[in-house]
Amino acid sequence: MKTRRFVLISVLLLIFTGCSLNSRIMDSDGLIRETEKTTQLSFESFDGGGPEFDVVIGDESIVSYERSRTYSSPDHETEDGAGYTVRYSFKGLKPGETYMTIMERSPIADNLDHLYKVSVDEDLHVKIELQGTTNIDEKRKTSHMFSTQANAFAILTPVSRK
Repeated sequence: MKTRRFVLISVLLLIFTGCSLNSRIMDSDGLIRETEKTTQLSFESFDGGGPEFDVVIGDESIVSYERSRTYSSPDHETEDGAGYTVRYSFKGLKPGETYMTIMERSPIADNLDHLYKVSVDEDLHVKIELQGTTNIDEKRKTSHMFSTQANAFAILTPVSRK
């Protein structure tokens, strides 16, 4: 439930702030800081089942990224389920636009795909705009349901005999 609440708050913050416009960083707590020509996205997780995050960039010649993980507690190695922040720093390589997906995967929470539009201007400032989030678990259930119904319909459809 905490993950869903965090994702909802993050999505709303991203929508209202333009997702760290140009050279700004938006932390998971909503604070925005200026940096030089980088934009950052932050996600919260925890050891032992919290979501893992992977980035897939459509055109890697436009933007690059670095990933970091910061634990909330200095003694995280002795804690079960220690919380941490995953931070992606994006740097413009050349002007242009591309799309990227941040895949959020967890064995105990919803599996989500976050689709972003990434724009890099002539000064190599990065702008990231959330385009939408898809719950792939729900998508799989819906897809399976339609597939099952279609197969049942095909099996139960009477064949006319002439």
